[in-house]
Amino acid sequence: MDAICDCGSIVCLKCKKHGHEPLNCHMYKEWDDNLASVLDTLNNNWKKNNTKSCPSCKTDIEKNQGCMHMTCAKCRFEFCWLCMGDWKKHGSGTGGYFKCNLYKPDDSEDLGAEYIKRLQFFTDRYMEHRRGLEMNDDKIKVHITLLEGKDSKYRQLNSEVTPKSLDFYLEALKFAAKCRSFVVYTYPIGFKILEADASALFAQTQYFLEYSLEKFDKYLQTKGIDTLIDQNEFGVCLSKNYSNIKAELLNIQVKLGEQFKNAKKEFADRDYLMQIDMDFQQRQNDLKKSKGFGPG
Repeated sequence: MDAICDCGSIVCLKCKKHGHEPLNCHMYKEWDDNLASVLDTLNNNWKKNNTKSCPSCKTDIEKNQGCMHMTCAKCRFEFCWLCMGDWKKHGSGTGGYFKCNLYKPDDSEDLGAEYIKRLQFFTDRYMEHRRGLEMNDDKIKVHITLLEGKDSKYRQLNSEVTPKSLDFYLEALKFAAKCRSFVVYTYPIGFKILEADASALFAQTQYFLEYSLEKFDKYLQTKGIDTLIDQNEFGVCLSKNYSNIKAELLNIQVKLGEQFKNAKKEFADRDYLMQIDMDFQQRQNDLKKSKGFGPG
């Protein structure tokens, strides 16, 4: 039921709250209502600063884009913002999914400690991707201003010189935001999947979507809207690379769309979500009976 507004905001048409696919409205309300108390429960050490050190050269890096694929400006080392691992190992080298996204329970810990560890793992990733979504939203607002600003050369090109030639770029940003929003709300589902094989299958489908999204987001970063325009003696015009950039971007977007469709089919299935919720609630009831732990 998610829809994206012209301004870039994602809204659920059913509950009128922020878009929350693949969660149904009940699961979203439960997660959102409990989030504040969850953050209070967790150790504050999990909260990430905007700056981390490059794993290779130790240079401080500020995250200012939505994707988790980072490249150090100094040494060009590519790494994952979530686990700080080598980006080259985030794929087939880790068995076909982001290794840092696959939670592995620690059987040596008691149930209460394991619950907190699991909660921290998934909430950490939820918050990082939500911050990435906020960056996506900010980027959309900036580009809307570029395309509608009175004295903007982008508006002049898009409305007067070559009408609608830049519309595809704004739509690409909006699609990236919708996919990022979907990824954000896969983590509350992952938190509730307790069976190891089911968790691994979930992480694999999640990986295919995230990998395609990171590739798409990275392309948008490296091929900004400024690469689509140029200036000649007659004024503003399309750049010589415009056609190639547009074709490459749309090709990557099509592949992302395929993974998004597959993930929606699996994760947003009503029976699938209901079964996960029931299994998790049963586990919580058992946990409270055995250890007197766990929120309702």
